[in-house]
Amino acid sequence: MKNKKQIYDIVFVLDQSGSMGSLKEDAIGGFNSMLEQQKEEKLNDQVFVTTFLFNDTIKCLHERVELEQVSNLTNKDYKCFGNTALYDAIAEAINFIDEKHLDLARKGKRIANETLFVITTDGKENASIKHTPQSVKDLIDKRKKQNVDFLFLGANIDTDKYAKDLSIDKKADFTTTKQGVENLFVNINSEICMLRKIKR
Repeated sequence: MKNKKQIYDIVFVLDQSGSMGSLKEDAIGGFNSMLEQQKEEKLNDQVFVTTFLFNDTIKCLHERVELEQVSNLTNKDYKCFGNTALYDAIAEAINFIDEKHLDLARKGKRIANETLFVITTDGKENASIKHTPQSVKDLIDKRKKQNVDFLFLGANIDTDKYAKDLSIDKKADFTTTKQGVENLFVNINSEICMLRKIKR
């Protein structure tokens, strides 16, 4: 009997606060390039992409879309302004995926074998109104027991402290330069590739 395809959920939580303005085009290009490279992998799996963009507001751009059908990020989508509601954005993304998985389970459909949240921010949290580091940590600790992993990528902040406060083990710094943003998405691409190939 043939093995069933592995199913992966990749959830991007991307900062589009005002401080990202000077790197807007680099961020759009890096994200789209990363997506294209993932599409070219042509592995025998099924990947769903969810993308949350946040500043002091939160927008879900891709609502669990199959990788091959994910549209590129554009200037109309990615608008850099406002502050940084990091904790609210992470919590909303987690709760969104929880609801999607519960709905699939209720319908008797398979959910993801593995889920990866990729969280990117270039500045300090300063705008969340619903969540705190502790409430987000509690959400993350619970999901880490359910084949869910988190990658935290930060610039201009104490990335190690933010990651520790949120109970995220995988973390890295990036620089807010053209090359730094390019490297950021190269590293994200590598992390997703490792996830998709680990059981092959």
